[in-house]
Formats: sequence, C-alpha cells, structure tokens
Amino acid sequence: MSDTGYRKQCAIRAGVEEAASELTRAHYAGRSRYRKLKHTKLQLIFAVLACNVKRFIRHGEQYTYEELNPALIS
Repeated sequence: MSDTGYRKQCAIRAGVEEAASELTRAHYAGRSRYRKLKHTKLQLIFAVLACNVKRFIRHGEQYTYEELNPALIS
C-alpha cells in the first residue's frame, strides 16, 4: 500500500465500482428487461443518461448555479 502507483490504480477502480453500483442499484441496469441486444443497449444508454442528469442536478444544488437573467436571453 505504500506504492503510489498501486494506490492510484485502486482509486480508479473504486470510482468505476461506485458508478457501476449506482447504475445497478438506482437505475436497474444490472439485469436487462429485454432479450434483443439493441433494446438492451438502449436501456443501458437511458440508465446512464438518468444517472448523469441526477449527478448534474446534485452538482448544481451544491454549487448553486446562477439563474439566467431573462433580459440576456432575448
């Protein structure tokens, strides 16, 4: 554990395991509802999109994005 290269590899794996676990637990990506590969891929794409949208919203709540000024939009 004193080797820094080994700890970096463990940190990368921990991040990947966390993402896979979140997709499995919160978005039901652990088991497909469909038999066809095309439908299974689509289900996984939607699960990843939902996960990223939830993370984006949480990030915005944490760092309080500034609201757009309506005068600047038009």
